[in-house]
Amino acid sequence: MKKPGLFLLMFLISLSALAAQDVIVLSNGTIFTAEVLSYDAKTTLTVQLPDKVVKEYRSSEVLAIRTGLAINSLITQTFSPAWEQITYTKGTRANGYYIPSRFTWRGERYSMETQWGMESQVFEFFQTLEAEKPKLDDETKALIAELKARMIRQNQLVTGGLLSEAAGLILTLVPFFVMEDSVDPVVIPDWALWVGVGGITLNVAGLGMMASQLFVDYESYLPRIAESYNRHLF
Repeated sequence: MKKPGLFLLMFLISLSALAAQDVIVLSNGTIFTAEVLSYDAKTTLTVQLPDKVVKEYRSSEVLAIRTGLAINSLITQTFSPAWEQITYTKGTRANGYYIPSRFTWRGERYSMETQWGMESQVFEFFQTLEAEKPKLDDETKALIAELKARMIRQNQLVTGGLLSEAAGLILTLVPFFVMEDSVDPVVIPDWALWVGVGGITLNVAGLGMMASQLFVDYESYLPRIAESYNRHLF
């Protein structure tokens, strides 16, 4: 184990008897416990050390602050084999509301709704995972890339369907705008009729594009991604 990691482990173990502490990490690597009295991100951090000495630090010197940190819980979670694993929980419906599927990773829960319109949360998790794990295994990377591609394609098709619907509606109304209603029967130019027919065709095409994607869900990828990631983790 590298020295910084060993130091951090010894530091946490030495505090394990304490119920909760404020932990401060400075930019120079110093880690210590103290009671945070005040903090202004633009000016200073004021703390009271265990020996009751009050000390100030410039905000630029502070790398991280964790208040009310349960040290026992932190040690149990951080050094558990499950800490680095992805836990997949399938979405459920209960009492009239829906709880979406989610991933739990490093103690955080991420909503993983794969239906159309919710892809940003999924992409955000994958961006975080890939940033933290630049050497992700090829199988997991391929599954993630495939899911992303399918969700992007789904979004493109639904967006295209909506645009077709809008264009079709405008074209369908053209005959009503150009018809000669001052005579009986009403006269509609042939070209306007053809434009209207084209508008109806676009409407049908747009509806087909949206209907083919609105209820498509790629959730089946989620347990496969979690299983692949966990299998290649150690």
